[in-house]
Amino acid sequence: MSPCVGLCTPDLDKASRFYCDAMAMDLDSFEDGAELIAGPMHIFLDPGPRGSAVFELLTPDLEAARGKLKFYGFEVAAWNGLGKANIVRDPFGLVFNVFEFDEAEELAIAQDGHRVYRPMVGAVTPSPKPMAEFYSMVLQQPANRLTDGSYLINGGDVSLRFRLGETDAQILWMSHEAPIERLLVCGCVPLEEDHSVLTDPFGLSWAVETRIRSTHAAVHPL
Repeated sequence: MSPCVGLCTPDLDKASRFYCDAMAMDLDSFEDGAELIAGPMHIFLDPGPRGSAVFELLTPDLEAARGKLKFYGFEVAAWNGLGKANIVRDPFGLVFNVFEFDEAEELAIAQDGHRVYRPMVGAVTPSPKPMAEFYSMVLQQPANRLTDGSYLINGGDVSLRFRLGETDAQILWMSHEAPIERLLVCGCVPLEEDHSVLTDPFGLSWAVETRIRSTHAAVHPL
């Protein structure tokens, strides 16, 4: 899994200002598009009609990956070759760009970035278990069921997480420290079926982790 997420937006300036001001991201570059740093994640904004998030898969061999993804049931929407957009859609509707990446290189993962953002992408879905089992097969990693009922698949520095919900939503993850009240004031809207998922004005959906409640205490006798 890659730390990069792509999004098309018709108003690049307005979107960049929103993510910098309302969501405290850092603007890393701004030429034909914008690259924003959200803790361990990189959000790439490109001009175009509003779309949904595009996640990214990394491979050391682009053409070998193409055949393998088609075998697993991915639909190839666009395949432009090395260094360009190679868009696939999984059987559940998640969209990915496939990027050839030398395994000897290091990913630009911010270890001490903004604590609000988590190195995870995934979905809220009525069927998290089949999605988790599918990606466990694709990534050759076990699907671990967490205490909140969601499933986590290790994708390297960035993981996939699928959570039960009444609607299908492709999501990025935020910690329980996310300033929800401020995000609501700035235009983020909670899903009607799940108020812990916020959709921002430019189409990205964010799942906010619940704070873990303590169930045990360690007592040291005086």
